[in-house]
Amino acid sequence: MGSNNTGALSYEWKADGETIPSFAVKYKPADFTPFDGAEFSKDAGCIAGLERANAGFSLPGIDGRDGGRATIWVKYITTERWAKLRLNVNGRDESFINCLAPEGVACLTVRLNPGRGNKVILTGGEGDVRVTEAGVSYQL
Repeated sequence: MGSNNTGALSYEWKADGETIPSFAVKYKPADFTPFDGAEFSKDAGCIAGLERANAGFSLPGIDGRDGGRATIWVKYITTERWAKLRLNVNGRDESFINCLAPEGVACLTVRLNPGRGNKVILTGGEGDVRVTEAGVSYQL
C-alpha cells in the first residue's frame, strides 16, 4: 500500500509569542491499520468503530528521527462529550488522548526511539470517536 503521508514545516506558538519551528508528518486513514472492529470508512474518510472495546488502529512505522520527544496528534469528530483514545507507543501505555469537543485536534507528547521502527497504537472503547487524520510533530 502506498503512503499518503505528507511532511510540512509548521510553527508552534508559545504563550510569550515566541515561535518554535516544528516538522509534522500527517497520515490519512487509508494509511492506518485498523483492528478488532475498527474500520476504514471510505465514504466518510475516517476510521470508525472505535466505540467498541479494544477496537483501534496502528500508524505505519513512525520515524523517531534521532529519538526523543514528539507529539502524537489526531484530528477527530465525535458526538460524545467525554470521548477518548488510549495511546500506546512501543508497548508503553502512555495515557488517554481526550477528545472533548465535537471536532478538533487532540494530542499527547511522548518519547520515541530513534529510527523508523516506532509502533504507535490508538484504541477506543471510550466513546464514539472518528479519526480523520493523525500525525507526529517534531520540534526542530
